[in-house]
Amino acid sequence: MRRWLISYAIGFLIIASLWGFAMYGAMHQEGVFGDIAYVVAGIIDLPVMALYGVDGRGAPVLISIVIYLAEAGIISLFVYLILFARKKQK
Repeated sequence: MRRWLISYAIGFLIIASLWGFAMYGAMHQEGVFGDIAYVVAGIIDLPVMALYGVDGRGAPVLISIVIYLAEAGIISLFVYLILFARKKQK
């Protein structure tokens, strides 16, 4: 159980850092770094755009939070499989 919580915390930190990177890209769209960040923003916000349109103004805050937490859960599954799911060698 402890490993699942650690992997979810890592997944949440990954989503939070990608979201911050994406917001930077939305603010500074010049250069390659800004272009990459803008693409990351589109990928992270894809579920919100699919539900509420590209503008996203009609999205309730609670639904957006649930979507981001679900994304963190999906990433945490991969983190768990990569870091913690190995069998111990004797």
